[in-house]
Amino acid sequence: MDRYEHVRYEAAVVALREEAKGVKEVGAQNRGPQIDIYKARAHSPKSANHEWCGFFVYYCLSEAANKFGVPLPFIPEKLWSGYKLTKWANENPDCIVRTSPCYPGDIYVMKNGHIGIVVSQGPGTIVHTVDGNQSQMNRGYSLKQRTRNIVDMRVIIRIV
Repeated sequence: MDRYEHVRYEAAVVALREEAKGVKEVGAQNRGPQIDIYKARAHSPKSANHEWCGFFVYYCLSEAANKFGVPLPFIPEKLWSGYKLTKWANENPDCIVRTSPCYPGDIYVMKNGHIGIVVSQGPGTIVHTVDGNQSQMNRGYSLKQRTRNIVDMRVIIRIV
């Protein structure tokens, strides 16, 4: 068992718990009471209109890390964009998942830069995730469980 195994699994539990709340954007695009909490945790300026998929992932990981008293291996700003997170992963190649399976709490970056968190894998190359920033304002839930294919992912990251 590595130092972060419990943190990763707990982060997936946090993601599912948050998704079950029915979080929606409210009042303005990329805003809402719970979304503002995710953004604040990742040090996003309150006035900024940043997309928040990575902020949600950081929130889940930081909640889990706090529970176990373990520091995360990156600063929150690394999850501000898929580009920044991919760059961090390339600088920390031990964190890149190169072979299947994915595990709960792994982070992925899609080819389009979207960031999400893995909750399970299977069958084959199918990955079950919870993703933030998944709806237009006031049109459905903004946190959603999704089914993704590994081939559509730019990188999968496992904090170790």
